[in-house]
Amino acid sequence: MLRTSLGVLAPSLMDHFSLSGPEFSLLGSLFYYGYAGMQIPAGILLDHFGPQRILPLFLCVCVLGFCLFSFTSSYEVALLGRFLTGLGGSGAFIGTVKATHDLFAEKKFKNLIGLSVSVGLLGAIYGGLPIGVLLDHFGLVPVLEGISYVGLGSCLFLVLLFPNPKMGKYFIHSSLEAEKNECSTSLLDGFQSIFSNGPLLGLIASTGGMSILLYVFADQWGPLYLIQYHGISMDVASSAVSFIYAGMMIGATGLSLIATRFHAHKLIVGLGGFIIPVIVLATLVCPSLPLWALVPMMLLFGLCASLQIIFFSMVIDFLPKKFIGMAIGFSNMTIMMLGSAAINLSGIFIDFFKPETLLPASTSLGDGLYYPPAAYQLMLGVISIISLLCVLGFIMSVHSLKKRNLSKTLSRRNAI
Repeated sequence: MLRTSLGVLAPSLMDHFSLSGPEFSLLGSLFYYGYAGMQIPAGILLDHFGPQRILPLFLCVCVLGFCLFSFTSSYEVALLGRFLTGLGGSGAFIGTVKATHDLFAEKKFKNLIGLSVSVGLLGAIYGGLPIGVLLDHFGLVPVLEGISYVGLGSCLFLVLLFPNPKMGKYFIHSSLEAEKNECSTSLLDGFQSIFSNGPLLGLIASTGGMSILLYVFADQWGPLYLIQYHGISMDVASSAVSFIYAGMMIGATGLSLIATRFHAHKLIVGLGGFIIPVIVLATLVCPSLPLWALVPMMLLFGLCASLQIIFFSMVIDFLPKKFIGMAIGFSNMTIMMLGSAAINLSGIFIDFFKPETLLPASTSLGDGLYYPPAAYQLMLGVISIISLLCVLGFIMSVHSLKKRNLSKTLSRRNAI
């Protein structure tokens, strides 16, 4: 919710801090820099100290960051708060995976990870229409402060409950001293296995490139774009963007099952990466799309955007099992960093066209800076083309990996 609500809050935030396009993009991208940069360190901390100690710490950092963001009128302090929010949020999914692995058997563990993704995406949906409705009724500052109080309550609850010694009996513990040398060796071997595999690096980078529109459109500019380019209200715009995350909820479980059943991970990821920019380009070409057409398009956008989750299943096939956690952490970090870079790039492109006017909050287009249609055409058009080029990169990387694996298989047969 904290990640995705920035798009709905965009007009009010730009007015509140008097932000330009690049400044607003920086505010959004710092969350991802903090989140992505802590992916691998968060995994290491969770492995060494356990989720019952580390998860409350990450939540406290996340809530502290959002409080700084909510209770300040300084843009610089807001930037720091946004970065700390991403830093603390980085432990959420990895910590849930670790805790679920410690608490449940293997069969239940796999099912519960899919459920965790769906619950997380529910939070993304709450960052759309519900936040938009609250914003209309109460204004920016009360909404931000209210979310902060909820975060502080959640933080207090987890800090009191989770590190309790009585909880320790539910978690599986291993001798950390005996594993220190092995862990150090595994880290070095794992990084070597990843970075020496050029086609795998290309696959990770191209998948990140195919995902950039999720960050630029759904998390950052989508609501403002729909309001100003398509002339719809904030409530309708935030509802439409929420359907992206509803589609991801369906795809996270449904498409994953289909991909596993028919061994079609590469096909589904590549096809999803192609459809997303086509949808965005279609909204640019048709600026007066009716709601009955826009909503299914956003749902399909989200369905295809679940390619990130399916991609993690692909990574497992290309590396030894002992390096899977590190590979997924590195993949997630790379995808998030590319998404953050794309957000910064979008701010630069949209600022080529200076905003025409500062609209009052009472207008149907929302308050804040109003960018002309050409600004959105340039920004989303360029990002969409980059995403399409990454589809070609994905196809080439898959082909290279197939040749690499075939070559290894032939070498083993010749050796035998």
